[in-house]
Amino acid sequence: MRFTDVPSPPPCTGCGQTLPRTDEFYGRDALAPQGLRRRCRSCRAAEARDYYTEHSAAILQFKRKRRVERAAHWEETDHWNAA
Repeated sequence: MRFTDVPSPPPCTGCGQTLPRTDEFYGRDALAPQGLRRRCRSCRAAEARDYYTEHSAAILQFKRKRRVERAAHWEETDHWNAA
């Protein structure tokens, strides 16, 4: 097999760039055939930023609610005194 016969890696489904199929450029995915995600790390980071800017109010509200619930749980169960 010559070097020209080796197929090039598939491009990122987000940006279309052809990047090496390594952990440096793609995140891991145990269910994928090659073990890597289809979108590159930079595309996934941009997607996460966009999602957060659109839903930041709901995300912060959920975090505040969970913080209060966790504090109430630990006050009720008294497990924090066990150590």
